[in-house]
Amino acid sequence: MAAGDLRFSHLAAWSQPGAEGATAGWWMRNAGAAADTLVGVSAASARAMVHESAAGAGMRPVAAVPLPAGAEVRLGRGALHVMVEGLAPLPAPGDTLALVLHFRRAGDVTLRVPVLRYSEAVDRLGS
Repeated sequence: MAAGDLRFSHLAAWSQPGAEGATAGWWMRNAGAAADTLVGVSAASARAMVHESAAGAGMRPVAAVPLPAGAEVRLGRGALHVMVEGLAPLPAPGDTLALVLHFRRAGDVTLRVPVLRYSEAVDRLGS
């Protein structure tokens, strides 16, 4: 999927039994000559935010994700990822999670992220 100079691939979301929400990740590439920054994520009727997993420190929110010109940033398990909380019901494999990414330069970009089984999501994201 493309939006201007931004390219998105390997989209995947998942939830696990007992979880309070869903997790999403994807690869994003800036094919343009100017840097951009992911400054937020939103979802209808839910709270979405970028988190980072830190060894020994659990997860912490991330306010912005730089996307330099010509660079690729991967969001997924064990690193940067998007948490979506307050979903009712939780999405199941086969569903689609609509997320709006807010970029400083590119503006808003809507992604329709397929919900997969956890093992399928890990395979797709390469982590």
